[in-house]
Amino acid sequence: MAVNSKATPVMTDREESPADLFHLVGNLIPEAQKVTSVEAGDTVAQALALMEQHNFSQLPVSVNSRVVGVLSYHSLAVGLLRLGKVEEPIGELPVEEFVEQLQFVQADENWETIVPHLNADEAVLVGTRRELEAILTPMDGLTYLAQVTTPFVLLAEIEQALRKIISACIPASELPACIRTALTEKYGSEGLPDALTDFTVDDTILLIQHSKNWPRFAAIFGSTPQQRSRVGQRLREIRDLRNAVFHFRRKATPEDEGALHRHRDWLQIKTQLLVKPPSDSAATATAGPAPEDFQRLLTRIPVPEGQRQLYKALYDAGAKGLTHAELIAVMGRRDMQDLAGVLGALGHRVNGTPGYGEENQPGTNMVIDWEPLPEGKWRLRLKPEMRAVLEALSPAWLDATSTTGVVH
Repeated sequence: MAVNSKATPVMTDREESPADLFHLVGNLIPEAQKVTSVEAGDTVAQALALMEQHNFSQLPVSVNSRVVGVLSYHSLAVGLLRLGKVEEPIGELPVEEFVEQLQFVQADENWETIVPHLNADEAVLVGTRRELEAILTPMDGLTYLAQVTTPFVLLAEIEQALRKIISACIPASELPACIRTALTEKYGSEGLPDALTDFTVDDTILLIQHSKNWPRFAAIFGSTPQQRSRVGQRLREIRDLRNAVFHFRRKATPEDEGALHRHRDWLQIKTQLLVKPPSDSAATATAGPAPEDFQRLLTRIPVPEGQRQLYKALYDAGAKGLTHAELIAVMGRRDMQDLAGVLGALGHRVNGTPGYGEENQPGTNMVIDWEPLPEGKWRLRLKPEMRAVLEALSPAWLDATSTTGVVH
């Protein structure tokens, strides 16, 4: 008996199918989708009731269990224009008067082949006229792609935010020395990365957490040993999730995605503390805000209590201004994250106010001067124009004897 030494390997049931390695049309089909159809002789009223009941945009139309097309809101509108004035009520007309054709595709095709059809027709039919498996819409494609790509998008945002924080807290001229301090033990003196874009997440952790570098990040992450420990724990969790996702060690779970969302949101708060005043060139290129812009900011809707506290604290501080730590104490805020929430809300209010704010999106820079201090810290002062408008309007809360009061 002859022996075939080149026999094709056979996969076991426990192994992943080669088809599972690729993104196919079948992957886009929602698990809960059940195909519902109407007969060509059914009335428009019956079909529309079914579409409304199931929140469908289109329904397959069948004759003797064979799909002859679909009824959609689009095909109904086009058909009514074509028919013009009709004697019977529209709801009593047969569905067959309003059928349109959609492209049939197969579940084992690559997903991108259906994009032109979704763009042109808003849907495709999966299967054959005798065996229809599903209807896919652009939302089905968007939902699937969001599931696949969201972990990568979140990790990209996280890594870029960490680089931004490092760049803001360590001047470019001092970064090489900080890299040598933190990474020489790992790489040796000759193999050190030259730029943040060459860093691994582990490099980022070592740079930020090194005892000689950590004080530079105090204004963003805090200065206590407990804060340093919590930041390190966050960064290590980010590293582990990043390695699992980017090296395709396993599929990201909903819990993984939830953790990445939390880390991204945390860094969004931290990066709001990095907002700097516009450069001189930007200031000369665009005229500054007029007194009316400051008045509109203060009067278009009530000023929230946290922002009132901020205005009063900076107004009372005068030309001296206040650091973040001093603001937290004077305003009675809980911590840096609490203060960042107030500053972020103020920046959002400025950018949403018609006039200079909406047109130029200056954020808090419209009302606050930011002075950089050593170790990545900042001193905040109320802009003279804002002070003048506050004095002109003289709101009651500006004359209050106390600034403090935690806002919940």
